[in-house]
Amino acid sequence: MDRAYHRKAVSLRTRCVVPRVTGLTLRRAKTVLARAGCRLGRVTRIYSPRVATGRVITQRPRRGLRLKPDARVNVTISLGLPPPPP
Repeated sequence: MDRAYHRKAVSLRTRCVVPRVTGLTLRRAKTVLARAGCRLGRVTRIYSPRVATGRVITQRPRRGLRLKPDARVNVTISLGLPPPPP
């Protein structure tokens, strides 16, 4: 079966129900999003003293929303503690 056709056929059957990905690694977030019928959108990286390096700090749209198939979910990833001032 042609991959593009298969992807389209799967998309027609599924909706994107946005899962909670905050606190997950980027790799795990991608997997969770794909299983929910969503796709990873824009990835932004910022320093965070509260969230471990490599973990999702925020996501948009919020969890629980029902969106069209393969909708993109944007995430912000922690770079960990900011570097000390010079």
